[in-house]
Amino acid sequence: MWKYYLRKNIVPLFFIVLCVFGGYYSGLSLPFLINEIITRMARNSFLVISLIIPILAGMGLNFGIVLGA
Repeated sequence: MWKYYLRKNIVPLFFIVLCVFGGYYSGLSLPFLINEIITRMARNSFLVISLIIPILAGMGLNFGIVLGA
């Protein structure tokens, strides 16, 4: 069962492991890293939400990116 889970989710798991090692060896404090992660996730979530309406309306990615960004 765990082999199936590992094989199915190898890319996200590898990314998480890479982020943990990168955060550890960067020398930055944990509160700073958490703050940056939350800030970037909020910013990217806003951009994704702003692209949903133009894509659903059939305007395409190019028009949606100009309005979303």
